[in-house]
Amino acid sequence: MGRTVRERALLVAAFFSGTAALGDEVVWTRILGLTLGHDAFGVVSALSGFFVGLALGAMISHRIIRRGKDPIPPLVGFELGAASFAALSPAWLVAFAGILDGQPALGWSRWWLSGVALIPGTLCLGAIWPLFVVAQRRFELDRRAHGAVGRLYGAHTVGATFGVLITVHLLLPRLGLDRAIWVIATIGVTAAAMAWSFRERSTDAPAPMGCEAFSPPASSPVDPLGLASRPDRERPIVGTSGDPDPDVLREPWLVVAVLGATGALGLALEVVVVQVASQRLENTIYTFAHLLAVYLLGTAAGSRLHAALAPRWNPHRPATATAAMLLLLAFASIATASLVRMVPALLETLVPAGASPLHHMLAELAIATVIFGPATLVMGMTFAQLTVLTAPHHLAWGYAANALGSAIAPLVCAFGLLPSYGYRDSIFVIAYGYLFVFLGFTWFRRFPTAWQLVPTLAVVVATFFAPASLVLVDEEPGWTTLTQRETLLGLVTVSEKAAPGSTSPERRLRVGAQFRMGGAGAFGERRMGRLPLLLHPSPRDVLFLGVGTGATLSGIIETPAERVDAVELVPEILEQLHWFNATNLSVFEDPRISFHVADARRFVSASTRSYDVIVADLFHPGRDGAAGLFALEHFQRCRTRLGRGGLFAQWLPLHQLDSASLRAIVRTFTDVFEVADAFLGVYNVQTPALVLIGAPDGWSVDLETIRSRLTMPTQRALLLDDPRDWLASHLLDAEGLRQWAGDGPRNTDFRPIVAFRAAASAYEHAHDLGWINLVSLLAVRRGIASERLHDPRAQVWPDLDRFGVALDRYLHGEKLRVDAARQQHPVPVEAVDVYLEAYDAAPEFVPVHGVLLGIAAQSAAHRPRIVEAMQARENR
Repeated sequence: MGRTVRERALLVAAFFSGTAALGDEVVWTRILGLTLGHDAFGVVSALSGFFVGLALGAMISHRIIRRGKDPIPPLVGFELGAASFAALSPAWLVAFAGILDGQPALGWSRWWLSGVALIPGTLCLGAIWPLFVVAQRRFELDRRAHGAVGRLYGAHTVGATFGVLITVHLLLPRLGLDRAIWVIATIGVTAAAMAWSFRERSTDAPAPMGCEAFSPPASSPVDPLGLASRPDRERPIVGTSGDPDPDVLREPWLVVAVLGATGALGLALEVVVVQVASQRLENTIYTFAHLLAVYLLGTAAGSRLHAALAPRWNPHRPATATAAMLLLLAFASIATASLVRMVPALLETLVPAGASPLHHMLAELAIATVIFGPATLVMGMTFAQLTVLTAPHHLAWGYAANALGSAIAPLVCAFGLLPSYGYRDSIFVIAYGYLFVFLGFTWFRRFPTAWQLVPTLAVVVATFFAPASLVLVDEEPGWTTLTQRETLLGLVTVSEKAAPGSTSPERRLRVGAQFRMGGAGAFGERRMGRLPLLLHPSPRDVLFLGVGTGATLSGIIETPAERVDAVELVPEILEQLHWFNATNLSVFEDPRISFHVADARRFVSASTRSYDVIVADLFHPGRDGAAGLFALEHFQRCRTRLGRGGLFAQWLPLHQLDSASLRAIVRTFTDVFEVADAFLGVYNVQTPALVLIGAPDGWSVDLETIRSRLTMPTQRALLLDDPRDWLASHLLDAEGLRQWAGDGPRNTDFRPIVAFRAAASAYEHAHDLGWINLVSLLAVRRGIASERLHDPRAQVWPDLDRFGVALDRYLHGEKLRVDAARQQHPVPVEAVDVYLEAYDAAPEFVPVHGVLLGIAAQSAAHRPRIVEAMQARENR
């Protein structure tokens, strides 16, 4: 077999190795996220722990390389070791999670815990890349040696890109995490087989794996580029300390240090740019896969470009070429700030109204290519160049330094760069970081001063042409920004606008462009916090998962609650509670409440307390990481945290769940809670919210107790004082829920149905999704069971049916009115007719009474008929 064919065989092996490595990373970090949490600590710990393992593996490969033996057997051994750990990793990581259950908040310990949990696999993956380079260099011709690393790195990184995309788009949705990892492990075994085949088919006798293995016999033992064999430049790559030529690289440690610095800066740029772009992108599991895939593909393209160009510059000026790449990285980082500012315009251009989810995903890939393309192209070239310069003796050390830099970067971004500098200035810090590396490299190489001064001034000048801000979310007309925080978990904005007929403004909290809380008096959010507490006879210990504006949490006001834990994922959200005193009733000053910055799953797992009521607020199911809050395992942990007679309330955003996801959640919930009920919490056809109530010991309420709680001053002021309204919102009991959900899969940690189906639905931006789900539930509606309610005066039962009819008619009227408003049409006659049917059924039903009065005040055409009908009903 010829040398070219042998090289292709090794390139194929590198491709499959990259596919398996990134597939492993996706699965491992997702499982670790369920264990360590999705707060800032959890996110950076999983990522950093992965790279720490790679660094340790590279250090081990250095010892193997120094022994000078054939690299293929250890390479195959590490590939098989990674595949074996991958196959066993689901069971191991579940056991690891079990060890941490019941532990207190882990904080910074999660950083080393993630590394320990993954180290058998990541150590093997880290050792593989240096051995691939060594194996290839054994069979290279002199001239081709300059581009060999670029070709190999390109194949490995293209494989990594493929691994990310097939894992997220194919393997995980169809197979789940536990079975997908077996496919990925098989790909790793295939890589090992291809590498062994490369060795077995080689017609050359295996050369020693010492220095002479890296260059033709004519080259110097310390000359990986073959420079000593060239009569026009008879200097080795590592020269004497007195050599004045800056292109004679005599300090290998310098190249290793540069590899470490560029690894840190490159990953930091990725982290920051992903956060900036995520302000406008959908933030689903697919979004992050697309951004990562393009990032990898750009570095692969850069390595291939290096393979084509390296034979022209490396034999003559390797240090100059390296310095030029470092300088280009500084300029590319600044250019990235300008490119990412284009995301809103690109979305508007590439994604027309009504575009399919596939269209949205392709647009995300195109946008990622625009914003990451220039920087990653230069990153790939630089990594390939530095890897060439570290071979043979310091190749593994260079890769280890690069991995360690990548491990440090997420920590620095999360707790240093972003909190201190924000998005734009963080990118500038990264650009100046590259400039600093360039200056350090050229200073040690004794480049002329002018070669340092002019580029430095050019980089500084370039920053003046960058955007003034990387906030990509524009305020809607009439809204004014009060405060804004740029965080690792999204852009947090508080804004306000004048409320018609009110002396106090309307305020809302927004995370990114999509997720909004508050506004319009937050009646629905208050109701969400109040309803679960009404169903418990005496809620003393209460847990709220999710805080937001605090409106839901304000449900504890004027309740017997004594101790309340409130958990919020984003710390900056808690800092904004004071802006919403009018809607949360200054709940942050309540001494009964302990606020916790934590991931909800992690908090429940670590807690040792028992609660009377647990309220899980609305979580966007399509957002990456949120689907785990609807998983079987999380519901089971919540059940174990309930005391005797306790209730668990899970709120569901019907407008953000496709039918399949909603039914999967209901099936999962009723599997855990034999006694379950569904109430409609928010009477809104655009953003309706359903609450599932789980009660292991069953539940019942005394109507007099509810009446007494609802007649307290605060509740009356909020128009939340009619128990018939609350009780008539009951939709289904456990039997009804099971019949409605039907047979089908459950949403579990290893079969995260919601993570993929709800994520795909997020791209559709369907206006009628909430209404479709609502109609489906209303069609099979069942009233509350008689044994659940103690009514000494037997007054409420005749009214529940009337209020139920009123609710149904009111919602249908709302649908007609909202559809007309969307087309900028006045309220149609059909909507008024349906509203009047609701009023005729139950004039006491506050929502329909209010909307009819509003229409009468604004429409002279409808006023006479509404007034006449309302008077006739009152006189009946």
